[in-house]
Amino acid sequence: MSQRNASTTYICAIGIAAFFTTVSSGEVCAAQLTFDVIVKNEVLGNISLETETRTIPTGTKEFITGQFVATKNDWKNFLGVDHLNWLQVVTQDFNPPNPLDSTQGSLKPPYIDAPKLGYFASGWSDEEPWYWDEYTPMAKYNLLPEEFPIPWTPARQLAQQTQNNGQVLNFSDIPTDNKANQVKFETFLVGDFGNQTYDFLTGFSWSISLNANLTSTITEIKQGATFTEQYANLVEEQFGYKKVDLLPTYLFSSALSPGKVDSFTESGLQASAPFVAWTNNFPGINPPKQPDTILGAFNQSGNLIAVNDDGGPFGSNWGSGIKSSVNNDGSLKLKVSGYNDFNFDERNDFSGDSCSGGSGGGGCVRNAPHPQVGKYDLAVKINQDYLPSRSSVSTSASNVYTNTRTLAARNINQEMSFSSINVSDIASLYSNESPNEKASSEKAEEDALAAEAVPEPTTALGTLFFLAVLPVIKRLKNRKNKE
Repeated sequence: MSQRNASTTYICAIGIAAFFTTVSSGEVCAAQLTFDVIVKNEVLGNISLETETRTIPTGTKEFITGQFVATKNDWKNFLGVDHLNWLQVVTQDFNPPNPLDSTQGSLKPPYIDAPKLGYFASGWSDEEPWYWDEYTPMAKYNLLPEEFPIPWTPARQLAQQTQNNGQVLNFSDIPTDNKANQVKFETFLVGDFGNQTYDFLTGFSWSISLNANLTSTITEIKQGATFTEQYANLVEEQFGYKKVDLLPTYLFSSALSPGKVDSFTESGLQASAPFVAWTNNFPGINPPKQPDTILGAFNQSGNLIAVNDDGGPFGSNWGSGIKSSVNNDGSLKLKVSGYNDFNFDERNDFSGDSCSGGSGGGGCVRNAPHPQVGKYDLAVKINQDYLPSRSSVSTSASNVYTNTRTLAARNINQEMSFSSINVSDIASLYSNESPNEKASSEKAEEDALAAEAVPEPTTALGTLFFLAVLPVIKRLKNRKNKE
């Protein structure tokens, strides 16, 4: 549901036998992509994505639908999360829509879809960074549905896009523009820990070509979207959510002894996908700065392509960290040795710091086995291009259930605390300037209308909203005064 767009709530059947499936209203689904979601070495479930095609008076309209299906029954406890949602980032948009809250200024890629409080053309969204809304405007503003003057749709609620206690999470997006545009998205499956921290599990990228007559064509759906530090900063600066690194793709536990070199290999991964890897040598549990690890990445031929001594999030304790990419054959090859073995031959050598000094042990004997001893973890995060901070990998998720925002509890009677804009400020959301000419319906079915039947947002529309809000503000002020 980019709020510039409408959203659909149905998912076409996915599978080899249903490569093309006709559904109601003339939609045709074409299977595009299915891939596993791996967290801490285990297949958590899979994401399936499709292109749907709908016939409209001006031609055909393509859009994307899909779902995450958890195949691991205890996925919630395994992850330690409160719930799942999507985070969508628009990375290319030549005609960005105006946010509902004009104080946010003009949107420029990359931007979070939807921005806080939603888009001018398609109405209200909540103040969370996630794709599906997690509470209703009635809950936030203490209103009856008929009292809220700004367009919104229950179909955008997370509770309506999940089944089986979150075991299935739908995704759909129907971008619309009345100007020719090429829009690109990166979409991430995220785990919300319930305390304004989150981590992503995996992602995908997709792009769409939009036409002024409301027709559209999906031009790419691709496994893998790179989560960047810029995205993490956007979410934290605009929504107050902190990215933590508690859900690595792979997590290995081992221990070094003198002369030991550990090898870690995975295959069948997305070729050339970026990754970060780091060692945790458990400061406060192990003796200080033990073991002093050396971490290396190797290409498919076994040649060393990246090596690090003390550059990871635990670098002050002499833990290692590297940034690299999956090999062209889809393999991941890592080795962990101990200082001062920079060529991973089990021996001290001169290829790093001087063998007679430096980190990790106050001297060494050349060609003797490296002396490092102790337990460590090796974490690998696929499709992340920056190493985490010490605080982001050390954050405890033990209090994730202190925030009772579970999926089943998302209703207008739930007691919640909200920040930022109150209902009395709604009128100020509308700018006096004319917004970009965006056409966006509130329901998926309305996208089948001819282009001339879709109203354009204008300053008159803003004035209409403003006038509709005034009685609400007066009633609420009177209600508060009586209380």
